[in-house]
Amino acid sequence: MHGAGALIAFVCAPGIPAIDIPAGQVPRNGLFTKYLLRHIKTPNEDIRMILSVVRKEVKQDSKSRQIPFVSDGLLEKNISLCDQPR
Repeated sequence: MHGAGALIAFVCAPGIPAIDIPAGQVPRNGLFTKYLLRHIKTPNEDIRMILSVVRKEVKQDSKSRQIPFVSDGLLEKNISLCDQPR
């Protein structure tokens, strides 16, 4: 699963279920997607940093019941998904 040049982000750690629907609510997305969508368009931000912020926010929102897991085999630094001129 940990291939050179690949980065795979999972909504939760292996063996831990995702918390997708808070009690009494019908959200459009699960916690991971909610925070990923919030941060993924951050200009010139490395994807590893974005996923770190997403991981922290999911952990806080779920009261540590869900913590995203990342398998990082990227070979380059500073890979951003939304580049803007500096």
